[in-house]
Amino acid sequence: MKLFKKNMIRWSDIRSIILILSSVLAFEAARIFALMLRFDFDLYQLTGGNKHYFTGMVMSLVSYTVLAKVFFLGMFGQYSGIMKYYGISDVKRLIYSLGTYSVFTYIFLQVPNGWKYINTPRSVLIMDVILSFLFWVGIRTGIRILREHVVNKAKFDDLEKAEETKNVAIIGAGDVGAELVEEIGNKGMGMEVVALFDDNPNKWRARIHGIKVYGPPNLLTDKKLKDALDLQEAIIAMPSASPKRLQELITTLQQAKLPYRIVPSMAQLTLGQVDITKLRKVEIEDLLQRDPIKLDTDNIKNIICGKTVFVTGAGGSIGSELCRQILRNEPEKLVLIEQCEVQMFLIQQELIAMQKQLNLANKTDKDSNQIIIPGIADIVDQERMDILFDKYKPQVVFHAAAHKHVPLMEGQPSEAIKNNTFATARLAEMSMKHGVGKFVMISTDKAINPTNVMGATKRMAELFVQALSSHSTATQFMAVRFGNVLGSSGSVIPTFKKQIEAGGPVTVTHRDITRFFMTIPEAVGLVLQCATQGNNGDIFVLDMGEPVKIADLARNLIRLSGLEPEKDIEIKYVGLRPGEKLYEELSYVGENVEKTEHPKIMRFISTPRELETIREQFLNLKQKLNNENYDEIKKEINKIVPEYRPYLKQN
Repeated sequence: MKLFKKNMIRWSDIRSIILILSSVLAFEAARIFALMLRFDFDLYQLTGGNKHYFTGMVMSLVSYTVLAKVFFLGMFGQYSGIMKYYGISDVKRLIYSLGTYSVFTYIFLQVPNGWKYINTPRSVLIMDVILSFLFWVGIRTGIRILREHVVNKAKFDDLEKAEETKNVAIIGAGDVGAELVEEIGNKGMGMEVVALFDDNPNKWRARIHGIKVYGPPNLLTDKKLKDALDLQEAIIAMPSASPKRLQELITTLQQAKLPYRIVPSMAQLTLGQVDITKLRKVEIEDLLQRDPIKLDTDNIKNIICGKTVFVTGAGGSIGSELCRQILRNEPEKLVLIEQCEVQMFLIQQELIAMQKQLNLANKTDKDSNQIIIPGIADIVDQERMDILFDKYKPQVVFHAAAHKHVPLMEGQPSEAIKNNTFATARLAEMSMKHGVGKFVMISTDKAINPTNVMGATKRMAELFVQALSSHSTATQFMAVRFGNVLGSSGSVIPTFKKQIEAGGPVTVTHRDITRFFMTIPEAVGLVLQCATQGNNGDIFVLDMGEPVKIADLARNLIRLSGLEPEKDIEIKYVGLRPGEKLYEELSYVGENVEKTEHPKIMRFISTPRELETIREQFLNLKQKLNNENYDEIKKEINKIVPEYRPYLKQN
């Protein structure tokens, strides 16, 4: 390979030369064979008694018709394809190129004296094209077979020595399943596909790449069939399957006592984030009833591309995903605001690797191509935040930093107020002072008729931001509410997983407690969508779908771990915690819900309060922050948020 680079010779050039020479041989053989067919393999009749005639026809073939075919094949990209991936699209291009050649030849024959340059009977031309097609396809197919079954044999031998190849069944005989069969056949991956299963009866007993489709997936519970196939694993290749169907398949596989994995989601495959061979475990997200969300990617890019964007809480669950999605939309600078240095380091390194993968560079800064800028800072530290605003001059701010853990904040309301309310108010004022174009606050559905400190502090922040918006012309202020996100640090999912790993019990507060759930990527995608259509002072709420019973969530997690609820792992109900609701709400009295351009986003319309009134209320609240009597602090919050129903110890 060093020799290739030194002399500017690439493997692609050598590959093209090999293909051109192969095509010359194929077309030469096709023309000779066509001539022999035309004259019934009678050499005397073919040459007319002149031994030089046949030689002359062959030489004219090399001089004219072969060169013409090679030219048209090159024009249609037949010599640029990679041999390993020769397929239907290449065959189509071959048909187009030979068809163009036939038209060219026919036109050329109409030219006076054109016939003598071809020097071939007209009847041979059709047979020549057909045979050229067959011979060329045969050569390309042969090269691919040679590569797959001879060249790769050494790889498979090494793989078998390294680890034992296991027999797998693929559930799903559609395009994804067929592609997976082919990829496993090419790469090995320590597996051998021995069976396919599918819900479609029309595919039963058919074969895909030589592998039989035995029938519906429930046949896997047949021990005789499983033993006969010597199955050791199943792969679910149905990325578009509904959560309900996926749950049924998991139940079947658990009954069959067969380990299983799944291909990436259709969204990931479509976006090219992963390839089909990146198999993974089935996660709880796969079992939730969530419809795919479509985003207006052009408008999202318009508000981010070429701009300096701040993300507070950049190392958290929501903040880090915001950073990922923002980076894909090519900001000029992405400034990460994070207090925890460990989380900052992790997200910074991930984004740097992502930047290289996306091949992004800062085109506006000649002295540096640095897009990702870490800013270690506590949002409560006003002086430090003012320095960062003054230095980088953000045009868009996404404020995700917050104290979110409900039980912890219930026991220390002063810290929740400092971080969630006062720090947000100062960031909003700072954004207006520095001429930020958009300020987007991440809020919570717990801010609606709050029963806990966390929700109430978020509601106070909403009230201030909305009041400030009426005094702002340059900066658009908006807030986005949504519920629980799966996989976040404060989610019940990590807690349940640890409890299952420890052997149980899994603790649930109440049999009937429900919550709205959304995956982190889709929640963040909708936050960005809100930023594109928000007006000054808007409060948005995301459509979280149907509420999910936490007890059902716990059962599904236990089953995904290969265990049975109540049999292997106990579910224990421990009672509601202070400030915890049984059901989350979507709106409160005084807010009018309005649809937006996006079906998954709603806008709440309410009259902003007087800014000076809120400032005065905040000042009174600040004076009581050091009060060790938390009930008094909660009562002061209640004066600002009348719909807040505080949990008081004195009660």
